[in-house]
Amino acid sequence: VYEDQHGRLNYCAPANLAMALSFWGWQGNRDVVGPILKPDNRDKNVMPYEMVDYVLNHTRLHAVLRYGGDIDVLRRFIASGYPVLVEKGTFLRDLTGIVSWMGHYQVLTGYNDGETNFIAQDSYVKADHMVTYSDMIKTWRAFNYAYIIIYPPEREAEVFELLGPDVDETANYQNAALKASNEIYGLEGIDQYFAWFNRGSSLAALQDYGGAAAAYDEAFKVYP
Repeated sequence: VYEDQHGRLNYCAPANLAMALSFWGWQGNRDVVGPILKPDNRDKNVMPYEMVDYVLNHTRLHAVLRYGGDIDVLRRFIASGYPVLVEKGTFLRDLTGIVSWMGHYQVLTGYNDGETNFIAQDSYVKADHMVTYSDMIKTWRAFNYAYIIIYPPEREAEVFELLGPDVDETANYQNAALKASNEIYGLEGIDQYFAWFNRGSSLAALQDYGGAAAAYDEAFKVYP
């Protein structure tokens, strides 16, 4: 069920999580999810793990969060009947014409290889919003290609099979770190910044704090 985020402060996460849950028959909306995800109305951000925690603690459904995703993993889950909730960056122009950048969530519900685009339920823009594969990669990189799969517990074996090697969290962070490393020297500007930052985030998750610090230092050399 499509939900927008308008009329509330930074309600992207509650709106998108409510949409993703509704696919599995969950009865609720953004205002059911919101007070738990954002107990303080001034809260400007909801982390992906907070959304997973909501699913595990407040619904009958399960959820997994993984990083380092790609176009193939998105298509694989969608084709198997699982909408995918992704975290990405987006550029927005306000009423004064100023362009700003912020984090954003989308629920992907379909794709078209012929036109190379995804069908996204975008709480800020509209339902059935088309996002090209190339735009998805560019904006998704900003959050280490994070994605959340929500599913009924009886379908866990299928979800784990679709995850393949990334079913193991440690292996997933290793794969995400390798992906970031492979991207770094083929990119420039803001894209290279995000690649370095993603490497740092993945290494930090692997408790390689020295490697993470070095990667973050490289990221902030690019940042200016």
